[in-house]
Amino acid sequence: MSTDQHPYLTASPFSKLFYSWVSSLLSLRRKRPLEYNDIYDVLPDDQSEPWIDRLEKAWENEIVLSTKLAKKKQQPSLIRATWSIYRYRYGIIGIYLFIYTMLRFIQPFVLARFLRCLVPCSKKSFAEMICWAALNSVFPWLMFTIRHTGLSRGFLAGMHIRCAYHGLIFRKIVRLSMGSLGAQSSGKIINMMTNDVQTVEHLVLDGHFFWIGTLETIVVLAILWTHVGFTILLAMIYTLLVVSIQILCGKIMQIIWTKRVRQTDLRIKLMNEIVKSIHLVKMYVWERPFQLKVERVRRKETFYVILKSLMISVKIVNGYSFSLIFFLIVFGLLWYRRAPFNTDFFTIAFVLISYLRHTYLHGFATSCINLSQYWVAVQRIQAFLTVDEYNQSKMIIMQNEFNNKDKLTIDIQNLSSNWENASFHLRDVTFSAQTGELIIIIGSIASGKSSLLMTLLGEMKMTSGTIKLNRNARFCYVPQESWIFSGSIKENILFGMEFNEKKFNESIYAAGLDTDLENFQYGDSTLVGDNGIILSGGQKARLSLARALYRDEDIYLLDDPLSAVDVQVARHIFEKCILRNLRSKVCILVTHQIQFLKYATTIVFLDKGTQVASGTYAELYEMCPEFKQWTQTNTNNSRLDSLSTSEPTTPLNISALPDFITQLSLLTGSSSSNETEKLLTQTVEKPVQKQSEESKHTGAVSRWANAERIRYASKSTNDNCTVEDQSSIRNMTINEWYKKRDNYFYVLLGFVMLNIIILFLRTILYFLSTHISARTLHNQMFSSILRAPVLFFDTNPIGRIINRFSKDISSIDEKLSEVTYNFTEAFSSIVSTISFIVFIQPLSLISLIFVGTILERIRRIFSPTIRDIKRLESLGRSPIYSHLSSTIQGVPVIRSFGAQKMSTREFSHYLDEHSRACSIMLIMNRWVAMRVDSVVAAFIGLLTFSMLFVHRNLPVSDLGLILAYSFTLMGTVQWIVRLTIDVMMQMTSTERVIEYIDLKPEESSTIDELIVLSPQWPIGSIVFDNMSFRYSPDSSWVLSNISISIQPGEKIGIVGRTGAGKSSIIQSLFRMAELDGRILIDGIDTKQISLYELRRHISIIPQDPVLFNDTLRINLDPFGEYSDIEIWSALNEVQFKFDLIEGLQHQVTEGGLNFSVGQRQLICLARALLRKNRILLIDEATANVDHKTDEIIQLAIRRKFVHCTVLTIAHRLRTIIDSDKILMLSHGRVVEFESAHELLGDDKSYFSHLVLQAGHWEAEYLRHQAKKAAKSRK
Repeated sequence: MSTDQHPYLTASPFSKLFYSWVSSLLSLRRKRPLEYNDIYDVLPDDQSEPWIDRLEKAWENEIVLSTKLAKKKQQPSLIRATWSIYRYRYGIIGIYLFIYTMLRFIQPFVLARFLRCLVPCSKKSFAEMICWAALNSVFPWLMFTIRHTGLSRGFLAGMHIRCAYHGLIFRKIVRLSMGSLGAQSSGKIINMMTNDVQTVEHLVLDGHFFWIGTLETIVVLAILWTHVGFTILLAMIYTLLVVSIQILCGKIMQIIWTKRVRQTDLRIKLMNEIVKSIHLVKMYVWERPFQLKVERVRRKETFYVILKSLMISVKIVNGYSFSLIFFLIVFGLLWYRRAPFNTDFFTIAFVLISYLRHTYLHGFATSCINLSQYWVAVQRIQAFLTVDEYNQSKMIIMQNEFNNKDKLTIDIQNLSSNWENASFHLRDVTFSAQTGELIIIIGSIASGKSSLLMTLLGEMKMTSGTIKLNRNARFCYVPQESWIFSGSIKENILFGMEFNEKKFNESIYAAGLDTDLENFQYGDSTLVGDNGIILSGGQKARLSLARALYRDEDIYLLDDPLSAVDVQVARHIFEKCILRNLRSKVCILVTHQIQFLKYATTIVFLDKGTQVASGTYAELYEMCPEFKQWTQTNTNNSRLDSLSTSEPTTPLNISALPDFITQLSLLTGSSSSNETEKLLTQTVEKPVQKQSEESKHTGAVSRWANAERIRYASKSTNDNCTVEDQSSIRNMTINEWYKKRDNYFYVLLGFVMLNIIILFLRTILYFLSTHISARTLHNQMFSSILRAPVLFFDTNPIGRIINRFSKDISSIDEKLSEVTYNFTEAFSSIVSTISFIVFIQPLSLISLIFVGTILERIRRIFSPTIRDIKRLESLGRSPIYSHLSSTIQGVPVIRSFGAQKMSTREFSHYLDEHSRACSIMLIMNRWVAMRVDSVVAAFIGLLTFSMLFVHRNLPVSDLGLILAYSFTLMGTVQWIVRLTIDVMMQMTSTERVIEYIDLKPEESSTIDELIVLSPQWPIGSIVFDNMSFRYSPDSSWVLSNISISIQPGEKIGIVGRTGAGKSSIIQSLFRMAELDGRILIDGIDTKQISLYELRRHISIIPQDPVLFNDTLRINLDPFGEYSDIEIWSALNEVQFKFDLIEGLQHQVTEGGLNFSVGQRQLICLARALLRKNRILLIDEATANVDHKTDEIIQLAIRRKFVHCTVLTIAHRLRTIIDSDKILMLSHGRVVEFESAHELLGDDKSYFSHLVLQAGHWEAEYLRHQAKKAAKSRK
């Protein structure tokens, strides 16, 4: 951030008027490329927070007003809310533009008076001629000064509105209920924040152009009426016809735009899902079906873009042909009536009709189209702002009737709730808790455990019952799927709170994260990436838990954090965190870990959304048969008997801790040697990568981008030149007709008709070709993204990637095509105008060359500066969308931590950072416009005074046309200079797209180097030959010198502490990053196998179950390879027995949120069963299911994959105890690799130590199962 004082604050009035205060940036750019720190901080008036607050207050007033007038069915209006806070500024901008418009009408009369002085019979004195010449020369300076002042204010006001809308939408997001948020796709929200809000930004000036266009039309017609009388009536009828066509086009475009944005929403949503789940997409080799799906949506989107362009073509033809036909009608009728002409009228009429052409082409018509788009956008935003919000306070009743006022008491009676538009209901839950009590929620998958926590948080709609608290307590929520935002570990834990070293270290230790931080190179300053991408599942769970502990709230809701970690870490967390750190809190824990149930004050047993029973462990075991049956199926009988007879029958209050931690330590086994403890607690130093900075090219736009631009616009340029040459001929013909109108009328008529036909065909072909090119660029970029290495996704935030597919693609679709078209049109117009002036007055060529030299000098100074600022502005957008995407995922956590204000402040900060570059970019455009118009105004002045000396040699009509055309240069030349830069600036979007197209693919081998596999490959043999693995060339090795051999059909259990490198084994088999050494499958080095063939022949059941927003069938079989019978068979094998009315066509919501985490894991298991590969990798696939379901799943895997090689990662030792071999990892190295029975026979083995950590009874059960499995293999 720039530390210097903003130069605007100390600038003189002259400097502010001519924008000279930005010259320091231009000077700095001549020395070196600009960086973000070089950009001035935003001015106080440009800061987003105040504008957001004002708009939010105005919108709240609209909500209140609509509630009061509900009987009149008055809806809240975002337009009214916006008007209420911007009307004064809007009025000031309107005054500037009104004055400029009036000066435009006066200017042709000043020109006509000057031309009267040049008539040969004129009796004007030379002094009077000089006065009129001076006035004619000063007028352009006055006009453009007022115009650019109004425009700069308008553009800045548009920026304020954009920021206010951004902030208003973001604040709504953090207030939305989970049901409402789930109904809004992420693609719709992102599209609304990028394209819809961008449309709103142009509202200020477009609104003015609309009424100015109407005013200009009325004034011009009135002036012409005074000269030609009733002759103008036919022209007025034609004008009304043109206006009607423009309005009709606007309405049609509104319909088209509505349909287009739906397709854009869908495309962005698909992109968001794919990028978030790219690891899974690559492992399943689903790139091709997703690519076809996105391209199909993009094809529909492009179709609507082309339809819109067809309407734009009608608008352009209307605008360009308007002045021709209008001129033809007026002067045709005069010709028909043989009415006399004079120089004054001809000059005034020519200039005024040219004004009308500009008004319709760049003012009224454009504003009609933009306002129709704004209407669609504001309706979408308004609908979003009126959806139901989260309101926990309405659900919780504060009471002071409880006996103990010193303790926090929560009382839940007959609680029922449901998700909106979902079949699942939570019914009749009743329990109470006080400070120091531990409530454990248990039940099978989809029993409603997470839904109960969501109801307590107010995220799930409560339909009946009560939740009572005796004081204003705060909840703190740890989700089952950890939410980690892009930042450092320290920032994730502090989460906006002040740093307290002692408290921080205590939280780290209690969450079991201290050892991990010691192994990270940057400690707690390690950047974790988007969604904690560099962390393992267990590390993310513990980081989420540490954040909650540091918060120090009243009621803790822990959604199964123990399932993501191994037995030893789970014991540590339960002992140090739940029993000790939370002993003075109310703790409500969801878990499948039965060994901890005896410590609960109250156990709440749920089944299919209904509370079966509640009470202590002993009470439920004795009095609830369902609970007894459930526990018996989730543990061994011997252990159950011991627990049932030895456990206390009185409830446990964890605030009265005394000996329970000691008891827990004794129960779980004696301590091992220091050496073993040290080795087992070591973790792999994960690839601690700094988040990559978004690339910012320097210098001119790349050659490829320029080549694309040339190809993009070359045809249009040629066509424009052709049309403008005809226009130039037409203008000369008009002049000749003025002299010899009887001979040239039909010639003019022919030129006009030919011009209209060519213009229409050229415009349609131009937009068609450019949109097809844009679609090709999009598809190439998406294809390249799908083939990029996972390192790219690990080091680039999702928001940055999505920004390329939303804002940059939108720029290419909309702005680039429009800007290049305008560029070619303006360039051709200038060429024809200059040619016309030089044709009539050859001596003017000298001054034109001089003017051109100065303008080129200005362009060279301005071009690199604005190019750098545009690139910085593009970079400034990415953090906005990254923060938005992260917030959408973490809304429940943000709310439970009361971090809404912190999150909105951070979002406002990102808006201000973007506004730094955006505001300077807007001012820079005015800077160059003022200087270019000054040069052209000087040329007009020089030309005007030169006519005092040459007027005797040329007809006055020719002099009038020269000056009239010179005035058109004033706006057009600065426009072409800015368009030249604007094309390059918009080509920055193309450059950013091409940058992604050029991404190096993860498949580095050529086809010639790859081995052709036999149809029987693989049998299942896997050999790790001195294999080392890391995620990037700059990171440390996460696996070191792994050398093991796995025979076909062997079942391998992989164990080790969280972060020991278990998941990296799976990553290396899929070649998610390049490795050192070799991995041989059936004797073939995996480096010699194409990634497609390698990954296609390996099945994976991932740690994070991912579902996509589509049908259940597509989620299981996107290629359509299996029949419905086969799919249902796979679902039955994994015990997926849930009521689905629509069967396999059941719609899965975004992220699979209409299924529980356990259900999602079952669906992922069914995917693996369908593929029938000989190698299966299971990464903590049953962590979030109960023990009974786990055993059913394991039985299905053993039965279906009996002849397959299976590698299983599991924290539950029961899951892998009967494996043929156990692979024990620590610190990325192999510690042990032998059968479980043999390892348990050695009391000094690391695996024996790990088993002891599970507790005495569990250890005995595991030894029994290992022995049983060993006998069965003999």
